[in-house]
Amino acid sequence: MAVLAAVCGCSFLAWPSQIPPLILALKYLSIALWIGFFGYQFLRLHQWQLRFWLDEAGQLTWHGNGQSLPVKNLVVGSYLSAFYVGANLIIVWRDMCDDGQYRTMCRILLKSRQSSVG
Repeated sequence: MAVLAAVCGCSFLAWPSQIPPLILALKYLSIALWIGFFGYQFLRLHQWQLRFWLDEAGQLTWHGNGQSLPVKNLVVGSYLSAFYVGANLIIVWRDMCDDGQYRTMCRILLKSRQSSVG
């Protein structure tokens, strides 16, 4: 998100310096829209959270939804765990949880992957 915002912001440097007042107003309106859009997106991203529960059988339950769905593992690592729940890809970085929670989640994911293979 930050790279996209930087690329879009740098594009304003390509505008010519001598432009008619109407085009100048359009440039400043575009800059205001750019700031508003990316400011809103960064705020939403900062407030975003996903609550889920993972049981010992490798079934995941979403917050507010009583339905348990099976987890299909993609990657389980020391810094990143990524897995599918239905068609949704969930990526959990190690710093999103405390160490105990992350280790427990990785243990459950690895256990569920071994039981589904064997």
